[in-house]
Amino acid sequence: YARHAVGLVTIGLAIRAAIEEGAEEFDFLHGDEPYKFRWARAARPLSRFELVAPGARGAVYRWLVAGGRGARRTARRVLGDALAERLAGQRG
Repeated sequence: YARHAVGLVTIGLAIRAAIEEGAEEFDFLHGDEPYKFRWARAARPLSRFELVAPGARGAVYRWLVAGGRGARRTARRVLGDALAERLAGQRG
């Protein structure tokens, strides 16, 4: 059904329903996928705030999380976003 733009129509209907319910914003959440910019002129920057346990346990957690983020950035740069996402989806 890609030729009928079912996804695009569905998003349009969701936005219309949100407006009818009084919403002033429709947030596409994280990501800069091209389809989102058919509906929005700009993206807001995201912030991250994490609380971790003090001491060694928290330090290990922060180190592991930072390593995972670095690995994802490297995979995206080397493999490209689409392939990196597909491989990440196969982990589960």
